[in-house]
Amino acid sequence: MKNVIKISFFILLFQNLNAIKNKNEIKLTIKQAVKMAYKHQSSLKAKKFATQASKENEKGSLTGYFPQVNFKTSQSYSKGSKGLHSNTSIEASQLVYSFAGPLEKYKIAKKGTAITEYNKQTHKDLIRFQVESSFLQSWLLQRKNKFIKSLNKSSLDTFNKSLHQNKLNLLNKNDWLNQAAIYAQNISTVYLYTDELNNALNELEFLIGKQLVKNNKKINFVWNPKKKVILKNLNYYINLGISNRKEIKQKQKEVEQQEENKKFYKKSCLPNLNINGNAGRGEGTSSASIGINISWNISDGGTNFYESRKSNANRLKALMEKNYYIQQAKYDIKKAYNELLQYLKQLKAKNIRLAQSKNELNLQKLKLDIGEISQIDFEQTRLNWETEKFNWLTIKVNLSIKECELMYSCGYPQI
Repeated sequence: MKNVIKISFFILLFQNLNAIKNKNEIKLTIKQAVKMAYKHQSSLKAKKFATQASKENEKGSLTGYFPQVNFKTSQSYSKGSKGLHSNTSIEASQLVYSFAGPLEKYKIAKKGTAITEYNKQTHKDLIRFQVESSFLQSWLLQRKNKFIKSLNKSSLDTFNKSLHQNKLNLLNKNDWLNQAAIYAQNISTVYLYTDELNNALNELEFLIGKQLVKNNKKINFVWNPKKKVILKNLNYYINLGISNRKEIKQKQKEVEQQEENKKFYKKSCLPNLNINGNAGRGEGTSSASIGINISWNISDGGTNFYESRKSNANRLKALMEKNYYIQQAKYDIKKAYNELLQYLKQLKAKNIRLAQSKNELNLQKLKLDIGEISQIDFEQTRLNWETEKFNWLTIKVNLSIKECELMYSCGYPQI
């Protein structure tokens, strides 16, 4: 009975310790990091406000078709009159139709809204790629901790062994200095690790736009390095990129906007039709009138002609820029795709090397157990294993970053 009580006590104690540990730890996945960046990044918020302003401009362009009402009242005095004279009038006008009126301005403004929206989406994709890359680098540095601990222990043990041998004159001066230099270099790597990790965390916080670690809590980056990368053929990704890259779509909207501008200036030479109304009341008198007004700007000195030509030139400019972005997309996709293939080939070789290093660690463990080798020799083997494991993780992270870059180059399609 006492044993049962003791076991129950230790189980509860272990659970409480885990609860305290989890309470002081923040787990963060790559999807959560990207979602936080979308919410907090100031540069993205600025793009959203630009889109909002463009939408308001779009709505404002149609107000020309709403009735325009003007109210006037005045008080006047003239010589020989008795007291002040009051004059009040209401003037109203309604645009019936204009070839280059509010509807045409609305079409132009609508294209402008689409341009700002694609500009926002382009920036959103960039933020996602930057956060994903920074997150993976931070994850890798966090996993480097085991390698650093092993390096610290192995370096210290080896140095102490060399120090003892030097005191017994078992090492010549050159060998001793060589061991001391190796130890100094390894320890500098250990000491720089914390700064390296903090810099990576600071970069990620900057990209997200929010402080991640508060009140001495630790952050734990969660990512699965065993995820496999499955590639399709290159043309598949090129077609995805041309169809999904936002800057290509943005330039297409600029082409369409300049086409609308060109039409607008050509139609500006055509007549406008208005309905006008007027009602007024003065000193003892009142009046009211309604009529139709047709205005036709027969000649403006060539202003609209040159504006139309300017719009056409801007259309051709946007069209050339669109073609450039298509070529840029193809280049980016090919580059990311080929580099991804290189990392896949490196990973195959590294998998074999990692398995061999793990087997060597197991063999050395058996030799340690039977007393054939010393603890110092075993720690050196453990360091080799941790080194190979970290190198394997480095390739896995670089592989995943290249996969993110490939998807970024394709405009992050929904597949």
